[in-house]
Amino acid sequence: MGSMPAFSTADIEALIALCRHDLGTEPAGGVRIDHDGWEGVLDAALDHGLIGPLQCAVSNMHSVPERVVNTIQTAYLAQAGRNFQLIHALSGVLAALRKCDIELCVLKGPAVALLAYEQITNRQFTDLDVLIRYEDLSQAEVALAQLGFRRASTDAGRFQGEKDIQFIRDSDNVLLELHWALNAPARRFPIEMTGIWERRQTVCFQDEAIPTLGLEDTLIGLCIHASVHGWSSLKWIFDIARLVRYKAALIDWQSLLDCCRTIGCERIVAVNLRLAIVLFGIKPPDAVAAQILSDEWTTQLVERFQHAILSNEPLNRADLALCDIQLHDRVWDRFLIAYRQLPAPGQKITVGPRRYISRPLRLFHLYGCDWLRMALIGR
Repeated sequence: MGSMPAFSTADIEALIALCRHDLGTEPAGGVRIDHDGWEGVLDAALDHGLIGPLQCAVSNMHSVPERVVNTIQTAYLAQAGRNFQLIHALSGVLAALRKCDIELCVLKGPAVALLAYEQITNRQFTDLDVLIRYEDLSQAEVALAQLGFRRASTDAGRFQGEKDIQFIRDSDNVLLELHWALNAPARRFPIEMTGIWERRQTVCFQDEAIPTLGLEDTLIGLCIHASVHGWSSLKWIFDIARLVRYKAALIDWQSLLDCCRTIGCERIVAVNLRLAIVLFGIKPPDAVAAQILSDEWTTQLVERFQHAILSNEPLNRADLALCDIQLHDRVWDRFLIAYRQLPAPGQKITVGPRRYISRPLRLFHLYGCDWLRMALIGR
């Protein structure tokens, strides 16, 4: 049996309330934590990558014990130090790739910190993600080697059919993921085909210009990323909540909706926005709520993910796979997700045409008609 978490549902709910306070969607007076309850809240914040928002919230509160404030401050400063180390490493990477005339785009981590938090220290990130074009991979690897980076894995097979290669620099333990796609082909979300390079924007850290995805693509990417990981971290939902809370007026929502329809991810965006609303109290524009949030079929999924988050009981692999089927808009995508990703323990690997018979039979044996029904009607 796995060890019990160091925090409870009440601790997670208290952390969410503090994040609402940081967002301005809940008054400070609505947060009540006794002296003995802060340790669990801190453990929850560390586990969910929310030390930054916790630090911002308690800095404006006068009822927090001094020892708690000091502990949170220490954890926050440790996060800030690592973030500065990573963005310094990123500066060197950007300079090396630009010197080779490689077009690039910084994903997630520091880009989201600057876009959604407007401060590099308030959003936890533990690695760097850079998107380039597939044809530039070999040249980029040479440039990274000159900076001391080596492949984290020697499995050359990952170079084909996936979305990124991981590099590590032993001198400072910086992990860099070099992407040529935002999602693996098996995810069925070809967002690169919608013109993300043309929609890039620039954020600045000190004197460094950092190219990143446009706001619409950033929001879609965060929604897909959270779903890939089964919403196991509140940080990803809080990122979405902050973007909607502070950048809603700058987002071209119609363009976002059009892109979602093109790549088949309206359901995933709807679920993530609902989770941000339920957990963090944000309010998207009325027009968006009317178009994305009016479909009541998402309610059950949102409630299921919310329960998994609050109870700290992540869904198992089979349940996540069944939910993943429902989260895809198109019938063909749902069928392929079901056919490829539903776990079928004990099934022998079959090659040749026989696999197209043996695999569905095994799925029917394990899941009955549920997997096929979900693939056909999406619920």
